[in-house]
Amino acid sequence: MESNTPKRFDYKKALSRAQTLCSRQEKSPGDLRTKLQSWGAEPSEISKIIESLTTDGFLNEERFARSYANDKARFNRWGPVKIKMMLTAKGISPDVIKETLENLTDMFSNDSLQQLIAQKAKTIKHSTASELKMKLVRFMVSRGHNTSTAFKAVEQYLSSR
Repeated sequence: MESNTPKRFDYKKALSRAQTLCSRQEKSPGDLRTKLQSWGAEPSEISKIIESLTTDGFLNEERFARSYANDKARFNRWGPVKIKMMLTAKGISPDVIKETLENLTDMFSNDSLQQLIAQKAKTIKHSTASELKMKLVRFMVSRGHNTSTAFKAVEQYLSSR
């Protein structure tokens, strides 16, 4: 027979589960906070668990930001604007975000932008050159590059064709 009383939150069990979770994959403090809340933890318990995980090396904001940004830039080919927005949404501090993006500048080189534009240009249906240009710029902005960088890169691509 099941009881109707809600389960009590077990600090040690939650800490162990959080350690396992963090050892499998890098987690941001914000993601972990959300997970702990879903397990029924109180704010004070969440803070203690996050502090313990940080002290023991399971949780590291800089390491997470570096890994996340590197993966998104390399595999998803996101630009710095989108990466910054997503790291902010994950609760990463602005100083860590700034440092992380400074270390990724080679991922946003002109050659990689040209390669991305050329790849996308093959799939775009257009009737005029200006239509192609606008679609490419929109694509680059949606990938997280600022408007001026997108315009310059597209202009360079179109002039080299």
